[in-house]
Amino acid sequence: MTLELSSGRAKRNLFSILLFVNAFFFTFLITSSTSFFIKNVGAGKIPLVYIASAIGMALISLFLEWLFERTQKYRYVFFSYIGFSMAILAGCYGLIARGEPFAAYWIFFGFGFLNFMIARMVAWSFTGRYFNFYDSKEYFSFFTAMEQLGIVSASLLLVFPFASQPIEFYVSGVMVALGALALIVLICAFQKHVFFSSRCEPEEGERSSILKGIFNHRIFVLLLFIFMISYVFKSSFDYEFKLGLYEHIADVRQLNQILSIFLICVSAAIIFCSFSIAPWIHRHVMAATSQTLFSVAMLLAVVGMLLFPSWITFIAAEALRKFLHHILFDPSYQAVINTFENKTRVRLKVFIEGVTTPFAIVLVGVVLLACPTTQSLRFFNWILCTVAAFWIFADWLFSKDYFRHHLSNFSSEQSEKKVCSIQALGEFHNLLAIPPLVELLRTAPHKLVRKNIVLSLGKIQSRDVLNTLFEEAQGAHEEIQIAAVQSLSRMNMFLVKNFLVELLRGRSCHSMLVREHTTRVLRDMIGREFLLVLVPHLSDPDPRVVANAIEAMHGVHDPEVLDLLRPFLDSKVARILANTIMVLYRFRETRPRCQKLIDEILRGENEDLKNSIIYAIGKMQFQPYKKVLLRMKDEAADPTRLRNLAFALCAFEENEGYYLFARIFSSQDRTLILQSLHHFLQLKIGVRMRILSEYMSMHGDIPSLLEAFKSSSFDFHEERDYLKSVQPITMS
Repeated sequence: MTLELSSGRAKRNLFSILLFVNAFFFTFLITSSTSFFIKNVGAGKIPLVYIASAIGMALISLFLEWLFERTQKYRYVFFSYIGFSMAILAGCYGLIARGEPFAAYWIFFGFGFLNFMIARMVAWSFTGRYFNFYDSKEYFSFFTAMEQLGIVSASLLLVFPFASQPIEFYVSGVMVALGALALIVLICAFQKHVFFSSRCEPEEGERSSILKGIFNHRIFVLLLFIFMISYVFKSSFDYEFKLGLYEHIADVRQLNQILSIFLICVSAAIIFCSFSIAPWIHRHVMAATSQTLFSVAMLLAVVGMLLFPSWITFIAAEALRKFLHHILFDPSYQAVINTFENKTRVRLKVFIEGVTTPFAIVLVGVVLLACPTTQSLRFFNWILCTVAAFWIFADWLFSKDYFRHHLSNFSSEQSEKKVCSIQALGEFHNLLAIPPLVELLRTAPHKLVRKNIVLSLGKIQSRDVLNTLFEEAQGAHEEIQIAAVQSLSRMNMFLVKNFLVELLRGRSCHSMLVREHTTRVLRDMIGREFLLVLVPHLSDPDPRVVANAIEAMHGVHDPEVLDLLRPFLDSKVARILANTIMVLYRFRETRPRCQKLIDEILRGENEDLKNSIIYAIGKMQFQPYKKVLLRMKDEAADPTRLRNLAFALCAFEENEGYYLFARIFSSQDRTLILQSLHHFLQLKIGVRMRILSEYMSMHGDIPSLLEAFKSSSFDFHEERDYLKSVQPITMS
């Protein structure tokens, strides 16, 4: 079996587990260490920890960036971070064993605050390397919810069962969580697709120009200031919150319980909103606009602390900051970062979060040293009000530059940079982006660029793009057609439904993949009435139209399908009969007859019927016939039989199927290779990578296969990246 990490849902689930464990580890560490430090050292020393941890974060971030530059593998960065954490915790154990718990309190809390800054940067950077802008906006609310679930889980342990345990217990708990993190990253490391998709080939001279490049673009400078100011507020609100608690609660057990209950309540609200309100916000509010909303809310919060300087106000302000930071700021910031090309993204994050942010925290720490009580914070909050006003202005400027920056990338010669900017402009009702996107669509020769333009136009959801999407849905390239149908599915209008129905008739839709996708979209859009749309086509004189209509009924579980399709089990047309069996096999009432027909066809002499039914068996993964297909593998001399049998066995994830497909790719018959790519594309990405691995083991001609992928009407950019990455290794 292959772990399908490149499929959206599987990637989402695995990385959500990673974020859950990371949040559990971070919360268990910082919450437990806070109470120990406040009790044994004092809250007045917290700003010193801020300063020392910020300096440490800058040094560690630069080291991790250097490591990424040398290895080009982000998982090495993650393993280095975990190894460093283990070493620090082992040092805490050593100090406790030597009878120096006071130093251990400093290190434990300092390391906790260091992780407060760096752990999320490392974890979210890891996820950001595998999700584009579209995925960012769709999945990051779910990631936020999973992260908060980790916080709730750790907080529940610290409320009652482990509230007053010695420090050694908490060090052990954190080390166990770190081990779990290492295991998850190890799983990622063994996935072939992730290994190669995480490559980032450096360009000559890029290293020396990256910082200059940041300061030469105002959008990067504004993003730098926006994130730095957000950390000023994070550190300030956190300090005022903890100082307010310390002035009223001094017992370690009570502090652990209060901090944990606070985290549980806030995290529960974040989890609820991440599944309810946040997805709607991120679909309908542009990423840059979300930044502005957050800064306005923080200005109101600091005004509240200024007018009502009490510990209850501090708790409310910190709760609001945490809530909106996770609901608004963080997902939109991650989405914005993902609009930059891969080679810039990690370094930009390291520079913004790992270098400039610690500078802001050092500044806050120095100022807070002069504010040892809640009464002395009034002047500090006046400063925060001024900073928040500047923050709102910077966000406004950023939203303007954000559009201009990505628009300017349309003229770039780099496809990756162009695609990132196309995705960035594809946001709900971003009407200004429609003319340049449509103009680029008319001139762009690259299929990947055109496909992303079509997807972005659909994300905008405007009637102004309907005609353009209609044209692309009837075009010559299947993947662009599928993207156009997907974009049209976002517009629940009669005109769109009518167009998709006409498209499904098969007059301008020759691709089975396009028909399958259109069928799913129509089923979702019009429900049970979808069957009524197909019925007239069953009596069409053109057998292709009839076969398409029957194929479209796959997935319709209405019993009426039985009465409609039973007569076609006697059809003499191979494709009509195969499609009818494919649909009716799912119904218990007609399965025995379908099985009998399949047995007769496989034993018969009609090669067209046999080839069609082999394909149908693989398509629907009829398990009882897997052994039959395996016995037929040596009979695959005919090109059509070979292609269909290879597809069917690969669909069952059988090694013999990988071998047959690799044999096709090694063939000198270029027509056979190009025809097989249609079948190849229908397989899961993990299976496709297994086929390419088998092809490499047969010492296949990589340039020849790359040329076939390039000349195909499909977009095999992931497969091409894989072959290009292993080509130098093979040649050496």
